[in-house]
Amino acid sequence: MRRIRVLALSVVFAGLLGPATLRAQDEDEIARKVAAVLAQAETAEEPGRAWTLSESLAAIVDEEGQPVVTAIRKQAEYASPRVVLVSAKALIDLEEWADQAYALLKPLARGEREVTDAVRIQALRLLGDESFAAISDVEDTLLQVLDEAYEPSIKIETAKSLWSLSPRKGYRAKQELRQTLQSEDISVRIEGAIALAEIGDLTDARLYLKMIENEPSERGRLARSLLEAEQHRRQLERLYMQRRDRDSSKPIAMIEELMDKIRRYHINGDKFQEDELLEFAAKGLMQALDKHSTYFTNDEVRQWTFDLDRNYAGIGAFVNFIGDVFTIIRPIYSGPAFEVGLRSNDQIVKVDGWETRGHDSDEIIRRLKGPAGTNVTVTINRRSWKEPRDFLVTRAHIEVPSLNAELLPGNVGYVEITQFALNTGDEFERTLREFSERGMKGLVLDLRNNPGGYLNMAIQVCDELLPRGRLVVYTEGRNVDIAPRQEYFTRYPTPYEDLPVVVLINRHSASASEIVSGALQHYGRALVLGERSYGKGSVQSMFPLETRAGERYEDSNGNGRFDDGEERFADINDNDKFDPGPRSKLTIARYFLPDGRNVTREIHPVTGDVLNDGGVIPDYTIAHRWVDAWHESELPQLLEDDVFNKYLREQLPEHREIFAKNSVFDAGDFETYPEFDAFYNSLDTRLTKDEIRLWLRVYARRRVSDVRGKVFPGDLIFMGDFQEDPQLQRAIGELFEKMPTDLTSVPEYVRFAEEITTAMKADRDALAKKDDENKNR
Repeated sequence: MRRIRVLALSVVFAGLLGPATLRAQDEDEIARKVAAVLAQAETAEEPGRAWTLSESLAAIVDEEGQPVVTAIRKQAEYASPRVVLVSAKALIDLEEWADQAYALLKPLARGEREVTDAVRIQALRLLGDESFAAISDVEDTLLQVLDEAYEPSIKIETAKSLWSLSPRKGYRAKQELRQTLQSEDISVRIEGAIALAEIGDLTDARLYLKMIENEPSERGRLARSLLEAEQHRRQLERLYMQRRDRDSSKPIAMIEELMDKIRRYHINGDKFQEDELLEFAAKGLMQALDKHSTYFTNDEVRQWTFDLDRNYAGIGAFVNFIGDVFTIIRPIYSGPAFEVGLRSNDQIVKVDGWETRGHDSDEIIRRLKGPAGTNVTVTINRRSWKEPRDFLVTRAHIEVPSLNAELLPGNVGYVEITQFALNTGDEFERTLREFSERGMKGLVLDLRNNPGGYLNMAIQVCDELLPRGRLVVYTEGRNVDIAPRQEYFTRYPTPYEDLPVVVLINRHSASASEIVSGALQHYGRALVLGERSYGKGSVQSMFPLETRAGERYEDSNGNGRFDDGEERFADINDNDKFDPGPRSKLTIARYFLPDGRNVTREIHPVTGDVLNDGGVIPDYTIAHRWVDAWHESELPQLLEDDVFNKYLREQLPEHREIFAKNSVFDAGDFETYPEFDAFYNSLDTRLTKDEIRLWLRVYARRRVSDVRGKVFPGDLIFMGDFQEDPQLQRAIGELFEKMPTDLTSVPEYVRFAEEITTAMKADRDALAKKDDENKNR
């Protein structure tokens, strides 16, 4: 089809140039014609026009063959990057010249020529074309760029091309894209999420797409399109499942037949192993049932177990690549790495003398981890040091906190639960006890962006706030053997029965978060503020597969799971990893709040229509106020230039106390920051001083976390910050309504007290009016 299109263009091009006697012309004439097209490409103002010229160039190549290719290579070799891109695009359009196109693109892609990031990204994007599939060196080049590139946008584009070109390296591509979701820069996380969605992996990306889907921007429109495409795909899958042959004797035979046809006929059929195809089939089967049922591979089971258990033996740090340097993103402040002096942005150069450069993160992390009590020497480079230094770290079982907490001014306890993990209940109990001893008068429980987790941890949190014997939730399924009706009650008396409580939720609060917020709301124990929650009122259970059993091991500590250092009986596939075996995660029941409500958001399996919005509805809907400056063209550039971190590297060492104070509360006064005017003037920006102060404070809070040995709450920008978070401010205002103290008596709250008090009165008046109207009907 591509060749037919180019041949048609060649007829048009020949008509423009004169009689069809191109084959009779000598090489000088061919060179002149190539030069004429390339000259137009050089001066084309619109990118679309440049790509049209590549089609014209392809028409000459298709007509004349090798002499034209030689002329293109010779002229493009020293031409501008745009000309090189147009030339390469022309050769790509004619698949037999892909090797010549690669020769042109390789220097641009690898950064061997001085080009802009935009040009390099275009070159990397072109290398993802299917015509390069037979050239093994292209895959090697993309892998090299992934290992060496610094800019996140370049890594992201490279990973996308690698995914398109080499399904065998799909795991590496996904791994690189998932790493971007750990970036401190929210724009990088969003760009990585979009890329993951474009290659069909919305598991980790969905949260960020939902975050920006309503933006009036190109990325907002793209996010909406990707989410809509996923919904459409699910509809088609459900329709297929409903209409397929239901003869129970045929499914296995049908799968085998499909796999055989893939191996024999598909263009990439020889690149997939049988187990890979079976995994794809299993995932498609499970996803067609509902959005929460899925098939987990070995690697996914390992990650899922870690995310929920949150305990492992290692040095205690969140790590990732920044550019091509393996870096401590943030130490876990209760872990050994922080205790011996390791800090955020420290670069890990060696592990026990073994250089980290050139190796992937999985391999480095394996060397950092080990049995608790053993030592590892890490060689660290820090920007302020002339030479790297060695640190001896004693590995320990690391408990990754699942909540962040602060006692705010006015003795308001603030607890952000990020996930209901195995240790959440104990962490919550300890935090309330500590805050109570320090004089806590009210509690804000922040469940925004909490995706859920262990049901028993949700019950344990309610145990701290509800009287003994209260029904929190009950579950009920179709198969009574595995999902009979089960009721969950609070079990212990609570000393906090009279403590005023406000719960914050948003549209990303799901599952266990909805159980806690819904139960506390039902009993009138807490006021719920924010946005309608996600609507996941179903229960899933993990089932091992007898046909794909995991590796056996010696459970030394009797905790029912494999831990680093425990002995395996056999490494079945010689991958030097414990393989727990794949699992099927199936929806087996629904859960119901004490009043019988099920919060599931129901969607028609065929049409995709929303049948029930579901979710927990807050008592008062309070929107999160995003900063208006996001659309300013220069803000992304300021973040890319890392101006805030550069300022902090210069000023923080000499002004720790000032930044520690401002990170908690700066009263909106940019004058309190050292040398602020000089810093602001150096930016040459249209953003106001207050907007720059706002972003500077975001980065300062991250840096000050190291100084105080404790992370500030709030994963997303401005959430969990009482000075800037309007939902938290409203929660504080509601608590003070139940206290004898006036909100304006706390200096840190004066700035927003009047606005919050006015909003509370307006909401109560509106609610009273609505109640009167209902009574009069």
